[in-house]
Amino acid sequence: MKLYEYAEQYEALKQMAEDESIPLEAIEDTFQSIDDEFETKVDSIACIIKDELAMAEAIEKEIDALTARMKRHKITVDRLKTYTMEQMQAVGKSKIETARNVVSVAKKSPALEIENSDDFIAWATLAHEEFIRQKAPEINKVAVRDALKAGEELPGAKLVAGYRLAVR
Repeated sequence: MKLYEYAEQYEALKQMAEDESIPLEAIEDTFQSIDDEFETKVDSIACIIKDELAMAEAIEKEIDALTARMKRHKITVDRLKTYTMEQMQAVGKSKIETARNVVSVAKKSPALEIENSDDFIAWATLAHEEFIRQKAPEINKVAVRDALKAGEELPGAKLVAGYRLAVR
């Protein structure tokens, strides 16, 4: 039986309890039976929740370990590329071709460098807005929540209480 079906049976028993023609002992026995099954079902679901949470945490740890390994490998690649390029430039070679690899030093396209961002933005704001982007305002949810908790009334904002399931 599914968990929601137990809730339906609880409701049916409540309605049966109002009917005085049904013995109270029969309703109590049925209620106890349903209650035991419901608790067993919830217990089983709680075990599944714990297993899934443990698996998710194990995967997360593995992702962290793999991410750290990936970063180390990428750092090694960057260092080897820089070292090889510097040495090829030092001996005046721009291309080396072997049976397994072709290694060449190529000129990169120019990269943008802004010396002072504040000065550039001030200049662009005055007469050259095509060089800057304006961001849309964002709601500071922490400040709004704190204000509501302090008793302030803010239009269109409210604190909504809810429930969560704790499985230990």
